[in-house]
Amino acid sequence: MSKPSENDIYNRITVILKEITPINSTRAVCTAEISANNDHAKIFYDHIDNFGAKNWFIPTTASVDSELLDLFVELRKIFIKNNYCTAENSWSSCTVELNLESNNIELSVKY
Repeated sequence: MSKPSENDIYNRITVILKEITPINSTRAVCTAEISANNDHAKIFYDHIDNFGAKNWFIPTTASVDSELLDLFVELRKIFIKNNYCTAENSWSSCTVELNLESNNIELSVKY
């Protein structure tokens, strides 16, 4: 099986966040702090409701964390491969914000 493209990764993240975010939310926010060895992460989930209030939530299954970790690791590898960063100075955390009304996704990274 071939490695997913950057677009494939963003599309899959979008699908996952749409599936797990509470109903009546306008935005989903996922922040991941990924280990240097790519073997674990702390992942936090927030949603913004119709009134603009931000609240955290927990996905109903742990497999969501595992799948997102795999996607974020692949995304970081793509950043390194495309010289957006180096392996020695790659990003250690990222935040994905998905507008559930427009399906626009934004990624920000921290080094």
